[in-house]
Amino acid sequence: MRNIEKLIPAAINAVNTKMAKDGKVNSAYKGYISSLGAGIIQSGLLPTLAMYKGNEDSDKKKANTGCLLDAIFEVIKATPSTITNDEDDLFSYALRVSQQQNNCQVIIDQVLNASIAIKLAIRTFKLV
Repeated sequence: MRNIEKLIPAAINAVNTKMAKDGKVNSAYKGYISSLGAGIIQSGLLPTLAMYKGNEDSDKKKANTGCLLDAIFEVIKATPSTITNDEDDLFSYALRVSQQQNNCQVIIDQVLNASIAIKLAIRTFKLV
């Protein structure tokens, strides 16, 4: 089984608890999750996460980007090899792990894999 396929059950649970309301997911999350990977590749992990974290309360009508980051972090925490040291959010975790030698690519892979799993999980919910 591929790595992303193993993350899908955790992703469905994360979407259900962090992003869905009454079994429905705001369609804006589809765009946010699609642009996350491109942002990481183009700008780097920490700048992209900082932008998403900074936009979490910008528009109440649209989906909250903070909820997306929380869902990604839930999927990462569900991976048995992940040690989170009780960080509160994905940005804190990424900051700590990326500062450790040779771990920058590890956290990038974790975030990208979790975001792909969430993108697939979102398709199992009704979009509104």
